[in-house]
Amino acid sequence: MSTLTQSLIKEIKTAPESVPREVFDFLAFLKARKRGEGREKFIAICSDRLGRRLEHVGGRRGMARFVSGDVAVVPFPFTDPASAKIRPALVLAALTRCDIVPCQITSQSGGHPTAVSIQAGDFGPGGALPHDSFALPHRVVTANESCVRRSVGRLSPGKLNQVRGQVCAVIRQD
Repeated sequence: MSTLTQSLIKEIKTAPESVPREVFDFLAFLKARKRGEGREKFIAICSDRLGRRLEHVGGRRGMARFVSGDVAVVPFPFTDPASAKIRPALVLAALTRCDIVPCQITSQSGGHPTAVSIQAGDFGPGGALPHDSFALPHRVVTANESCVRRSVGRLSPGKLNQVRGQVCAVIRQD
């Protein structure tokens, strides 16, 4: 085991219980890249600190972070892909190779007939957006999980299915 890995493990073991989530996100990134000796020990220590088991997905060594229904903050591209704006997005699907399919969320519907209203009551416990918002089913992309800045909560299954239905309706339009 490298001295860097040993020192990271030592710091994690001695860290206070209130370590910011960003630290674990970084450590999860390091762990995903780590191969060989000490890997399982590293996972166990991070999992204990997070209070939940980190899960392997699809036989790969990466970690499952986002699932369908999560609302995450991502740099969402404009029509011109050279620029982007940081905004919330609904994860419609989690794909292989750490990719997700997010649907843009905005506080303005822009008059789009397919926009789906999202309110505080549509979130599970502890999740919310600062304003009532709208999912825009015509704004769907594929992104890597590494682009995600943070998670803000999870939508109810009913609301997720409503947005998915509108995405399908947009795709079916001529």
